[in-house]
Amino acid sequence: MQTRSLKFRAVRQIRLAFPRLARLSGRWATLIQSLPPGRGGLTLPKGALFIAPDGAGSLGDSAMMHAGIAHLRAQGVEQFGVVYPQYGVETPDWSHIPHVTESIGVRYKPEDYLARSRQSLGNYWQDLRRFRQIAQAYGQVYCIGADVMDGYYSLEICDFLTDLMAIAASTGAQTTLVGFSFNQNPKPRAVQALKALPPAVRLCSRDPLSQARAQRQLDRSVELVADAAFLLEPTQTTAQVQTLLEWIAHQRQANRILVGINTNAMLLRAVEGLTVERFIGHYAHTLTRLVEDESELSFVTLPHDDRDEIHDVFLTQRLLEALPESIRDRCATLQLPCAPGDVKTVCGQLDLVVTSRMHVAIASLGQSTPTLSITYQDKHEGLYQHFAIPQLLISPAAAFEPEGLVNFIQTYLPQRAALRRHLEARLPMVMELARSNFSAQPAPQEPS
Repeated sequence: MQTRSLKFRAVRQIRLAFPRLARLSGRWATLIQSLPPGRGGLTLPKGALFIAPDGAGSLGDSAMMHAGIAHLRAQGVEQFGVVYPQYGVETPDWSHIPHVTESIGVRYKPEDYLARSRQSLGNYWQDLRRFRQIAQAYGQVYCIGADVMDGYYSLEICDFLTDLMAIAASTGAQTTLVGFSFNQNPKPRAVQALKALPPAVRLCSRDPLSQARAQRQLDRSVELVADAAFLLEPTQTTAQVQTLLEWIAHQRQANRILVGINTNAMLLRAVEGLTVERFIGHYAHTLTRLVEDESELSFVTLPHDDRDEIHDVFLTQRLLEALPESIRDRCATLQLPCAPGDVKTVCGQLDLVVTSRMHVAIASLGQSTPTLSITYQDKHEGLYQHFAIPQLLISPAAAFEPEGLVNFIQTYLPQRAALRRHLEARLPMVMELARSNFSAQPAPQEPS
């Protein structure tokens, strides 16, 4: 019985890893060709298909798709679909992204149980065949790379995305990996998966450091772009956003200086020994000290994610509860859910933003608002190279020194007007790089 159990487990692991093993053994192209052909007869692309690395909950991924769809619509593309990794039977709601005409779930691996292993593997391959048909029908496929392609968060999702890009390219669809980051120590399996992609797949890296790392690791051409979310248009989609903008206007009339504060739960993993209590206490101390030295300050808290047990919204609520009433009275919050364009609108009304969320920084920098970032995963450094502002970065360890964040903010708050002018001068080049995600022609390279 034990031998049989071990055999079943071994068979299951082979099935779960099958696409990766096939690709690594050189048989991937043969497997792709064995899939039934898609709907033929298309000579020109009639739409654009976006591959999302996650369900509908990521505000950053949503920002990139919002922006990409709007940009392509302006170029005459009329039909848009979203493909996403299917977990179980739950179907995400993509209605918050305008102009998406269909959303398609694809199992990102066979289901993890033995009793129906043959059926689950069959369902998995059925999904891949269906995706091949859809990719060929749309003609243009854009995979949202973001920060998952180096394997740091999930090797399975990296495999899933590279498998779908390989299938799409095999149909002749124009296939692009849009704006991805690459850290200093990518997982070897992720590197191998990207190296195995067909040459026809465009690889677009969203910052100079990631581009250099990817080209070195992959030994192939990687185009320099900027994050597609820079193309996002500001919006006001809800009454609460309008109410917040009115509050900001009242603060302006009172000659208040407005600072945006994002409390990112990811920092809890970036600083050894950092607890929720210490995190909250540090931010509460920082805001209190800032007001003691500059009485004209007001704050807008900018939570950007609510998907985990401890998330930005939870930390924001805890921070507001921990503040003295006199400080809490000069705070307002951009509530979730909201559209990514709403975040950009609010950031554009602020004097300074302090964040460690990549897409809060992009929303803010895209409005030329000076933005201080607490780095993690060595990905903000490349973003800030686009704007030549490395001085606006601080490590988590330095930020959580007793007066680290206070001193950092106080250094650059008086420079906010000059910093805004600098960002305004750099933004047109960054926007051109962002547009090049959706162009076969590389964008002009930015000056050093």
